[in-house]
Amino acid sequence: METNIWLEYSDLSGDGDQSKLESVRKRYLGWQSEIGTWPFFKLGLTKLPEQTILHICFDFLIVDWTSIWILIREFEQLYFNPAQFNADNQLTFREYLRLEDELKKGLKYQTDKKYWENRIHGFPGCPQIPTLDQSKLENSFIRKQYDISYDGWETFKGCSQQYNCTPTAAVLTAY
Repeated sequence: METNIWLEYSDLSGDGDQSKLESVRKRYLGWQSEIGTWPFFKLGLTKLPEQTILHICFDFLIVDWTSIWILIREFEQLYFNPAQFNADNQLTFREYLRLEDELKKGLKYQTDKKYWENRIHGFPGCPQIPTLDQSKLENSFIRKQYDISYDGWETFKGCSQQYNCTPTAAVLTAY
């Protein structure tokens, strides 16, 4: 049941049919935001007989990997400890701008800014990579997925750590 453009609720609590759950998962797996059109995310809840599944889709145009994990932690806190969630204790955009202005007046900010302004002129240029004719490109993304078992992931993490590499960097290198 679609409640609005970015939040969907599916009640499968009275139905043990796994194919319906797979259908919901496929809708989220295949979801893509339309470039230039809000929203760039989609959330959903699927109620099952003994659990509720939170579906989260974000376009990386608006968030990075670290931000996604911050949001997931906040969703978990709200779900598992709703009494600890204080909606009144949220940072407003106006307050954020005020704090940002305050930060920019600080000595550390000024020192860091000067350092990077001096360094930027020594950065190498971008690599010259051959490109395709732009008229032949589609304005879309192709999503690739690979599932790895828990044991496989633990083994992969161990291997990457042997080379003083984070698992994320190892995955990106493989990609």
